[in-house]
Amino acid sequence: MTEPATYGAAIREVDGVVHLAARLTARRVSEYEHANVLGTARLLEACVENCPDLRRVVVVSTVAAMGPSRNGRLLTESDPCHPVTAYGASKLAAEEAAHDLASRLPITILRPVFVYGPGDPRGAAHLETWFRSPPGGWTSPIRSLSLVHVDDFARACHQALMADLISGSTYLVAAPAACDWSEVRTAVVGALHSLAADGTIDGDLARCLLTRVEALDPGSPGGPPPEWWGCDAGPAAAALGFSGRSLADGARDTIASYAASGFFSPERWPAPPARDLHTAVKPLGPGITQETT
Repeated sequence: MTEPATYGAAIREVDGVVHLAARLTARRVSEYEHANVLGTARLLEACVENCPDLRRVVVVSTVAAMGPSRNGRLLTESDPCHPVTAYGASKLAAEEAAHDLASRLPITILRPVFVYGPGDPRGAAHLETWFRSPPGGWTSPIRSLSLVHVDDFARACHQALMADLISGSTYLVAAPAACDWSEVRTAVVGALHSLAADGTIDGDLARCLLTRVEALDPGSPGGPPPEWWGCDAGPAAAALGFSGRSLADGARDTIASYAASGFFSPERWPAPPARDLHTAVKPLGPGITQETT
């Protein structure tokens, strides 16, 4: 990512560039900076040097570059940025590198919110945490969040490439409605019912997992200070013509993909429905945490 000579020739042969590459986790802040900040700057400099007539460069950032709302209102593109993670800070710095070259390249910055869908291992880990949690309250500092399905976000990237936008414009990309954890749970429950009905998931196992999810109270507050990650999707809808799918449809598609990859295999889960998941399986151990990027 930081060696333009390795991809300069490829840039000369394209009409547009979508910059998606980034380091999501690292042991040191310097690793985020090297990949996310320097990598973005070098790519954009290579675009200027090798193909100054590009139709558009779409730089994919993240809502983590902004940080959460602290007062419950929806985040907007004009809000001041206060990232709460080293990853978010590095992506904000990458945006600043893009703005520095916005007068020399037609650049659009997209800030996706919580991206989910087929191929997302963090979503699978989060779902497994719910399935294996003991009954009762499930705490999170997050009070609300916006989501975007990975297929919808890919479409947004294409729409941003084709749209005639002011260089340096920034857009939050999210499904129209923000939600809370109870609404996420409702979508998961609906997906399990649907996938059990069509035979994608074993019916007895689905009933066992539904019992676990329905015994949780995902609205339990915890982890001060509270965070609201819901976003106003209006500007992206107006400028790009973007509209994401419903959470119900996205949850079914995502969980079906987990089923296809073996997530619901008998080896992974105890024999349904009599055995209790919380006591019948080995603890997950450390390492599964709530992600906000």
